[in-house]
Amino acid sequence: MWDRHSQTVTSRGLSGVHDELEATIRRAREVRSQPDRGRARGSIPLWKALIAAGLILVSVASVIACFIWFGCTWVAAYLSIVSPEILALINQGC
Repeated sequence: MWDRHSQTVTSRGLSGVHDELEATIRRAREVRSQPDRGRARGSIPLWKALIAAGLILVSVASVIACFIWFGCTWVAAYLSIVSPEILALINQGC
């Protein structure tokens, strides 16, 4: 990328860089105006989405269990592995 743009600067000067920037912006606007906004169909595989949803669901359920049933010991062990940030928030609130 550096080589391509440095060749543009040496051959056409800063006006060449400006022209390339305008062309790139034009292409980006065309892609973003499409119905799919330029995303590849199915860019996130179903199995990844299910794993992420499962982790979020278990994490939220763990936080709720900590506050309702005061089960912070097993929740703390789980969250120390999965999400230390959420564990720090719970330690401040429990």
